[in-house]
Amino acid sequence: MTTLVHLPPLPAGATLRDHKDSVLKITRGDRSIGEPKFMYRFSENEYVVTTVNNTKPIPLVLGNHGHLNVAEIYIHSVCCSRGNSVTVEKIMDQTGMIVPFGKTAMRVELLPKLMDQELIQIGLIVAIKEKGSEEVELILCDPQVGNGPPPKHQSNPAIPLN
Repeated sequence: MTTLVHLPPLPAGATLRDHKDSVLKITRGDRSIGEPKFMYRFSENEYVVTTVNNTKPIPLVLGNHGHLNVAEIYIHSVCCSRGNSVTVEKIMDQTGMIVPFGKTAMRVELLPKLMDQELIQIGLIVAIKEKGSEEVELILCDPQVGNGPPPKHQSNPAIPLN
């Protein structure tokens, strides 16, 4: 998903760009070729975090999901590779109002608290309830997977370990 890296301070007078929204787009996978039920991609994959001007949170946003034909979709929670390396600064709905995690959560802003030269990965857990179903599925847009699970029909499969 999104990778954060903490670097030493920038030279005097240098500044970082503002953090862009990382918009999560979820699509249906093609089950006939072995893809998972849901695929995902984030628009921003990397953020550099330094001790200079590091006061702005990292914004993660659940993008337009009308194409999925679902009854409900929302950000259930966040995850990261070191549990206390980020804190949730704000959770918001589509209008920008502050809300708790739950059925209206569409945007989360995370404040990094990284150690020197630490590299972490962060991701979102998204709840999806399909039309006509009472079950809610939790989709882990997993930092270990990267930018969506690899398709099984990929021409360069992983090398077996045995």
